[in-house]
Amino acid sequence: MEILKFAPIIASIFSLGACSIAVSHVGGDGTDRRGVDLVTLARILQLPLARGVSGIRAVSEELHRLHGKPAIKVPGGAAIEDGLILADGYRLNLVIEYEDAGVLSISVDEGRCFPLEEAARLTGARPIGAVGYPYAEGPDYDTRSAVKDGVEVALGRFAPAEKCLTEIRLVDVAKAGKFAEENGIDLPVKAPKEVRP
Repeated sequence: MEILKFAPIIASIFSLGACSIAVSHVGGDGTDRRGVDLVTLARILQLPLARGVSGIRAVSEELHRLHGKPAIKVPGGAAIEDGLILADGYRLNLVIEYEDAGVLSISVDEGRCFPLEEAARLTGARPIGAVGYPYAEGPDYDTRSAVKDGVEVALGRFAPAEKCLTEIRLVDVAKAGKFAEENGIDLPVKAPKEVRP
């Protein structure tokens, strides 16, 4: 399917934006934590592949509910940059939703390591080729990808010796493809294969 080639392109473009926004580290600040028992890293990784695009929306809604206050407006979307502690104890440093491009980018704190290999096992993600913007991800960036029901779950880590998952990108493949087409984005990448249930 031709549209699949756009998902990793869009995800790689927006990884630069996610890395360039300052992150503040705030601890328990009394934010509304209704539904916190639902929000785990495994759920974030698996829900989009189980439900398609509605799974990405569900993850976004759950993260915003966990945050409990309005997100900050950033170019092309909205960000939660004061950190979120999930029900399983993992911390998200930054969440950016690029609404027009159909990308939800999530930075995972390395303080409590969630192994990249475990994330790949949960999602069925496989390694994909290097993207066309090496400065966005760097030569040591490890990208894994799973695509199912119009959604890509892209996983990554930044350092060659690192074993932890540091970034998750949930991509609405059709919306990302349309955005890439409308904006003349055409970067050569190796598209991931569709995950088989």
